[in-house]
Amino acid sequence: MTLDNYTDVLRNYIGEDEPERVLEILHVLMGPLEGEHFSHILNLQARLRGLRKQEIYFLPFDPLERGKIRYALYLLLDEIENDKRVSQYFDANRDKIVASTDFLNRGPKPRLVEPLDTIKAAPPLGLCLYLRTNDARAPDTTITLRSESYIGRLEGHAVILNDRRISREHARIFYEDGALWVEDLGSDNGTFVNDQRVLSRAALNHGCALKFYDIVFEVEIANE
Repeated sequence: MTLDNYTDVLRNYIGEDEPERVLEILHVLMGPLEGEHFSHILNLQARLRGLRKQEIYFLPFDPLERGKIRYALYLLLDEIENDKRVSQYFDANRDKIVASTDFLNRGPKPRLVEPLDTIKAAPPLGLCLYLRTNDARAPDTTITLRSESYIGRLEGHAVILNDRRISREHARIFYEDGALWVEDLGSDNGTFVNDQRVLSRAALNHGCALKFYDIVFEVEIANE
């Protein structure tokens, strides 16, 4: 397991809205190194404790603050990955780190990226969705989607976008309640429908503009 693999698992936990678990794991990982990253972790843990106190004393819960904490965690993971000191420490202590945080991986495992040969088994959209673009960072000028699909930089996604500002798991397109939806998976630089940022999910309609960071697609929807 590489540091990138490890942080990808943590990103999945964030996507499942489990920032507490991620911070526990990062506390164990970064504690021996101390420094700026560890201070940031302590600060985020304090903010989460404040939210829990609100719940205990029946004060109004602030989902926006929780969303800001999740966003800060994504940025922190990017910084950790790009820190050579952390990479060297992880490589030298990989087995110990994985073993010491394994007890925190209780409950359902986070969803990892599906291998290419399982994409066809994803839930069908019930419609044919075409994403059209002239952007060279997209895999093709016309992308055809017929099943639930993930968009990001990771291999195995239905739509792989070649730009570091696109998150590994950036967004998901799926069918529910008689409509097509795009869900932002806590991306760093955002998903947009008709230039409106998607905070959780938004409906996709024929002719709308769908943008991941600054990569724009025209949406076409057709019956099968």
